[in-house]
Amino acid sequence: MMKVAKLALCSTLLLLLPGHSFAQQQDIGIFYQNEKNCRIKQNNEWGACKKGLMVAEGDIIEVAGDASALGVQWVAPPFTHVEKISPNQFKAVFARPAGKRTMVSSISNILGFGRSGGNEGQYHVTRSIVPGDTRINIQSPGQMATLLPGVEVPFSWCGFSSARFTVVHEKSGIPVFTRDISGRQSFSVTPETMGLQSGVRYSWSVEGIKEPLGHLVLLGKESAAEITDGLKDIEKAAASRVEKKLKQAAYLNFLSETYPDGINLYWRSLELLTGMEKENGTAELARKLGNAAREKMVCLDLG
Repeated sequence: MMKVAKLALCSTLLLLLPGHSFAQQQDIGIFYQNEKNCRIKQNNEWGACKKGLMVAEGDIIEVAGDASALGVQWVAPPFTHVEKISPNQFKAVFARPAGKRTMVSSISNILGFGRSGGNEGQYHVTRSIVPGDTRINIQSPGQMATLLPGVEVPFSWCGFSSARFTVVHEKSGIPVFTRDISGRQSFSVTPETMGLQSGVRYSWSVEGIKEPLGHLVLLGKESAAEITDGLKDIEKAAASRVEKKLKQAAYLNFLSETYPDGINLYWRSLELLTGMEKENGTAELARKLGNAAREKMVCLDLG
């Protein structure tokens, strides 16, 4: 079972810790225009540099001339960019930042929401999108979730009824919270009501199922403040309620993809997107962001 490291964005980023595995095929940029005399190698195959194509860390771009002039909106410049590896080839890289608040303080550019060369930035959406119907059968807050102090967590489970919900301290095996859930398949509760301590791993289950349905870790105040500050920055800069929610959801998806061993806030992203998939002008983007979150929250196969 994967060990969950304590998030430490304020000092040493989790990505610098030994044994951390970066999310595979993390998208770090997007072409906002078609590029002539340019091709890109993705998954060992060469293709055209075309508008709307996502660029992932490790992709190779081949172009005559200066690659910095390409019409690519990077997710979080200057941390995401290309490096020259041969006279006409460049590698897409994510120079993982070290130091206090570097990711959150770059909120004006993070996720490509800023402007580059006078071109409107694009919303960041990962490649790992579930196709088709958005009504994916999910279990909230997912099999591994990180929680924010004071924020209610939505719990739901799939395909069966139960009478009691229990949260257990994983190391000691001692229950720390129980609730009667007769006739219900969902409810919300704050970490404080459950008596959770930051940095401690818990598991939750419902009566009648032997194995835990999920695991929980409450982020510490300092670490959680880094995330909530970023959400507040987005709220201040957003022109509308719709834009705010979309950007905040994308921000949480991005952090969860980038720091998979320490942050999992897909459940909160999905909450922000509630109802957005039906609004004119935002449905497609909201659906993509929502499906990227749902993919991480699918129901367990209980056999």
